[in-house]
Amino acid sequence: MTEDSHKIVIEGCTYEVSPAGTDRYAVADEFGTPMGYFEIRGKFVVPDEYGTGTHSVRDVGKLFREHLEGRPKTRKLCRQVCQVVSFDAVTEDDLPKIDRYRKWLKTQPGLKAAFFVRDPESGKGRSVRVWSTKERMATFAALTAPEGAAEPASSGTEVTPLIEDM
Repeated sequence: MTEDSHKIVIEGCTYEVSPAGTDRYAVADEFGTPMGYFEIRGKFVVPDEYGTGTHSVRDVGKLFREHLEGRPKTRKLCRQVCQVVSFDAVTEDDLPKIDRYRKWLKTQPGLKAAFFVRDPESGKGRSVRVWSTKERMATFAALTAPEGAAEPASSGTEVTPLIEDM
C-alpha cells in the first residue's frame, strides 16, 4: 500500500483506494488486482467501471466518500506555478506585438495556459501564465522573443504555486 492510498474494508474484504487525479480514485482488491475507478462529484460516487469483485467499485467509493467526509479536506501543493505579469500602460499599438508574443509564448515547453487581458479604459493589462514547474518558467525567462513580438514594460510579476485539491 502506498502512503497516499487508503484501506477500505467491507464485510471482511479489503480494498485499496488510491488517488488517480482530482476527485478520481483507483480501486484494487486485496491481491492488488485493479478493479476500476470512481469519481466523487459532490455527494455522488460515479464509477468508471463496476468491477468484478465481491463488492462493486461503487460500493467501495461510497464507503470511501463517507471516510473522507469524516475528516477535513486537505490541499496539497503541486509543482505547477502561476505567473501574473502586470502592465500599467498597454496601448492599441502594443496589441499586435503582444499577440505575436502570446503566439510564440504558447509554443514554449512547460506552458500549460496563457491569457492576456487589458482594460481599454485604463490601459492596464495582465498576462496570466501557468507553467508546469518553476524550472520551465525560469528557462523561458532567459529566452529572447522573435522580431516583432513583445510585451510592454511590466510593472510587476507575481509567481504563486498552484494548489491541487486532494
